[in-house]
Amino acid sequence: MHDIHRLIHMSSRYAAAFLVICGQPATFGETDCAAAGDRAAAVSGARRSDADPAQTLAQWIDTLAIAESGNREWIAHQDRDGGYNYGCLQFRERTFRHFVRKFNLAPNAEPDAVMNLIYDCAFQKRLALRMLRENPENWKHWKKTVRQIGLPPGAIAACDADTAPPSGN
Repeated sequence: MHDIHRLIHMSSRYAAAFLVICGQPATFGETDCAAAGDRAAAVSGARRSDADPAQTLAQWIDTLAIAESGNREWIAHQDRDGGYNYGCLQFRERTFRHFVRKFNLAPNAEPDAVMNLIYDCAFQKRLALRMLRENPENWKHWKKTVRQIGLPPGAIAACDADTAPPSGN
């Protein structure tokens, strides 16, 4: 099993090379949703009954930051659709503002001050942790990267969700 803490201190080139060499991209086709879950378990570390789920999710978020940006804070990337993604977890401005407001993480901040937080990697990671704890399906904000690193702990692949029994009465 790979030690995620060593990856965090790698340069972005080495981290990307690690993901390319050691990672088998997970696919979400009808035939291999199980592979996506297996990949998530491998990325997030061994699942033992005494493992701390919050730590496992934090490790997954660290892996996500490496895959998204090489864990770099001051990065902005323009997508093909013209929209920008910011910071180590490559949040879209609209998504970032929505969840900061939803979780009341910057209650007294002016709109411009909230955008300064978008480049704070530790803040982004705390926000992602809150998002995923509230709803494990929020991994879908990082769909393309999740295909590379696997699902976060507690998440269900899109095809599993389609076949799950309905909830409620």
